[in-house]
Amino acid sequence: ISPATQDFSLVFTADPHFTRESGINFDSFINGISDLAPSDIIGMAVLGDLVQNGEEAGYLSYQESINGLSVFNVIGNHDVYNAGWNFFREYLGPSSYSLPIGTAGEIGSLLLINIDSANASLGNSQTEWLINILETERKQYTHCIIITHSNLFPSSLGTVVQFSDKNEVYSLVDLFNKHDVDYVLGGHSHQLSEYELFSTKYITLDSIKEPDSHFMIMTVSPEGLMHEIYPVTAAGTR
Repeated sequence: ISPATQDFSLVFTADPHFTRESGINFDSFINGISDLAPSDIIGMAVLGDLVQNGEEAGYLSYQESINGLSVFNVIGNHDVYNAGWNFFREYLGPSSYSLPIGTAGEIGSLLLINIDSANASLGNSQTEWLINILETERKQYTHCIIITHSNLFPSSLGTVVQFSDKNEVYSLVDLFNKHDVDYVLGGHSHQLSEYELFSTKYITLDSIKEPDSHFMIMTVSPEGLMHEIYPVTAAGTR
């Protein structure tokens, strides 16, 4: 993605849980928050559980809602229910990818990395891929954001389908710190939380389908990277 200027904004939401009958009108949502962003919104990330039960009807409803928008899709545990991975791949594409925003080597450039944590673990091959991306590409970009679904740090005791292997969590936190990852963003728990560990901010967004939920706008400029979390009611319409 090549923004027109060095100032641009990204929107982050989580867990819309689309079904055949229900879902958010994301086009209206983006229009409703455009005045909140200090610069042009160039894309939106949806941090997993795009659909409720992995069924094709939910994917079709979600796809219709994001039609015409630039959306970075993250796969969640609900998205793989009922063989839903096949529909995710067919309608939305890969579950892991890296996306350069801006030009490598220029101030304000950003590397967005999406990791697949639908099963609450990255697995060996994905971990090797992630390490390679960070080692070979991270230094070419001013900023780095990782988006995923499952929680590294649970918002409350008893949260299921979170990273449960503490050794994997320790190694990922160390990896993110080593490579100066600015943010790790997730969803899943339907609870808003913010942590900062070493040089990395870990933010979990709650479910945007709930009336008391939140979304986040992140702004990139030559001065740096900043974020603001808003109640979903600030959008004015859903």
